[in-house]
Amino acid sequence: MFDYLICFTAYGCVMHGSSYISFVLCFCHVVSYIPTCLSY
Repeated sequence: MFDYLICFTAYGCVMHGSSYISFVLCFCHVVSYIPTCLSY
């Protein structure tokens, strides 16, 4: 379930988009979890 929340957060980063820098920092924070997301 925790992994799912991380994936949801990553999606939220993509939808955020109000600030490019904020997006990059957020995306970089969650990018290491992407393989876990793809495992679903």
